[in-house]
Amino acid sequence: MIKTQSMTLGYHNKKIVHNVDLHIEKGKITTIVGPNGCGKSTVLKGISRLLNPIDGEVYLDDQRIGELTSKRIAKKIAILPQIRKAPEDIRVRDLVALGRYPHLNWRGKLNQKDQEMIEWALEKTTMVDYADRRMDQLSGGEAQRAWIAMALAQKTEMIILDEPTTFLDLSHQLEVLELLAELNQKEGLSILMVLHDLNQAIRFSDQIYVMNQGRVICGGSPDEVVNQSILRETFSVNADFYPDQRHDCQHFIAYKSHLE
Repeated sequence: MIKTQSMTLGYHNKKIVHNVDLHIEKGKITTIVGPNGCGKSTVLKGISRLLNPIDGEVYLDDQRIGELTSKRIAKKIAILPQIRKAPEDIRVRDLVALGRYPHLNWRGKLNQKDQEMIEWALEKTTMVDYADRRMDQLSGGEAQRAWIAMALAQKTEMIILDEPTTFLDLSHQLEVLELLAELNQKEGLSILMVLHDLNQAIRFSDQIYVMNQGRVICGGSPDEVVNQSILRETFSVNADFYPDQRHDCQHFIAYKSHLE
């Protein structure tokens, strides 16, 4: 669905991300991981055309993304950046309605189909009972679900999320990730996200890309990518690996001592 070829990105002519080649498959959950400051969020900006490449190309369904209109991209990809702000007194339903903006006609008014999509998004994120609450009355997990509902109402094929679990406690982290997994499995929604917790990335991802110092080190299935060598070279830790039989994946416990 999305492909990058030698994508190089930066700010004020200073290169941050170098020669990145990614292949984001349709219908999959893809996660980018790596140390702080390695360029993960910058890659998401390049993929979603929030930042133009210095070199290289980004393709959306085999078309150069730079040649597509913003409205067409917004009908394909919904983007939830790490830092989001909404008026504190805005109601959840009104926030979700903003997701219909790319589909509005020249009058800019919501029609019946728009209303149906808003209700569908609220239902999918279990936010129906919160629809008339103000955003400043929600917990962190509830607010995150409201933002995801807005992205769902946009009715795209993919959602890009930058660290969707940041600032959430463990229960709400799992709540958000399980919601994304359900949307992927039941609605066929493609997910591209950045996560810090590698065990969560292993559990919830179909494919993982590891970044370090502005470059993609490797990519593939969680079992192929997350291993002792990568943890040592990229994160400077050792780890003990264990089978997670409940979720049919591996799990590791990292430690810093006795690095060699």
